[in-house]
Amino acid sequence: MVGLTGCTILDRDINHNLRVRNLTEEDQPVTIKITVDDEQVFNEQLTVEAGSSSEIISLNQPGDCEIVVDAPIGRYSENLTVPLQDPDQTSKTDIDIHEDKIEFISYALD
Repeated sequence: MVGLTGCTILDRDINHNLRVRNLTEEDQPVTIKITVDDEQVFNEQLTVEAGSSSEIISLNQPGDCEIVVDAPIGRYSENLTVPLQDPDQTSKTDIDIHEDKIEFISYALD
C-alpha cells in the first residue's frame, strides 16, 4: 500500500487487480469509482504520491466493469470485462496517470 492514502481492498478473492501508477512529479488526488454489472463496488478518494505504484483493489466478481477516474487533468473512464477465471490465474489493469492523460492498460498474468 505504499504511496496511497484512504484506499480500501474489497473483501473478495483476488482474480482481477487494479493498480494506480503516478508517473508525474507531483502527488495526485484522484477519485476512483468502479461498478460491476451496474453495482457500485468501489468509490474512494485517494492521494497517489509522485512516482508511486500500488495495488488498490482486487475483484473476483466476473462481469462488465466500468472504472471512472477523476483527477486534476480530467475525468476518464474505461469499460472492461472481468472474466471468470481459474483461481490460480490473475488479470490486471494498470491506471497510469501522466502529465496530460490517464491511460488504462489491461493484461493477464501467468
